[in-house]
Amino acid sequence: MAPVNTRGLRGRGFDDRRFYDLFKKKPASMWLTPVEKADLPNRTAPFDAWSVKRDCVDC
Repeated sequence: MAPVNTRGLRGRGFDDRRFYDLFKKKPASMWLTPVEKADLPNRTAPFDAWSVKRDCVDC
């Protein structure tokens, strides 16, 4: 997979399409970086806090 050019992308958000393409098209044994599930306590705390902020953007 070619490196992503991030110049000029400020303010355009995060495009996770490359991740979905990778997960769908290649078996995990072929990924360059291993990915492991980490079941962490309070893993959603930052998202929960953001969603109840009165002045948040895109809640």
